Amino acid sequence: MSMAISHVQALLCLLASLFFLPTLYAYKFKYCNNNTGYDFGKVIGLATTPKDDDTTTTIYVFLNANKSLDKGSVIVNLIIGEGEQAWDAEMYELNEVVNALPIEPGIITNLSMTKVPLQSDLVRYDKVTVTLFDGDFKEILCITFNPNDYTASAAAVYA
Repeated sequence: MSMAISHVQALLCLLASLFFLPTLYAYKFKYCNNNTGYDFGKVIGLATTPKDDDTTTTIYVFLNANKSLDKGSVIVNLIIGEGEQAWDAEMYELNEVVNALPIEPGIITNLSMTKVPLQSDLVRYDKVTVTLFDGDFKEILCITFNPNDYTASAAAVYA
């Protein structure tokens, strides 16, 4: 009898989590360097919140690093049209977007870029790039994605 109760409790927890977990938008992405990847590490997932407020969102990049990193920055570029010219951009110091430094090899790390002006009702961006730089401002990782092509889910989808 106790076995049946534990299965019911687990099922109830699962159902409750579907209703109470925040919805995230998951995206397919490409690496900026002709989709060949980077020595620093591998991006394993990308998601955003639907809207933090009327005009901003949070972008989450999940990565598995091959190297340690203790200083750096992240730039999010928001692009309209086919070119590479950013219409809007946000820059973050590495310590603003991770929970703990240094980023360690083999440990999945979440980069959380907040207050990105992605969800404006006035502007619809065609492409977003997220670029990670080391302490010498050398590009060590870059991904691009279409912010209008997403899947809504209760959790981030990993690539």
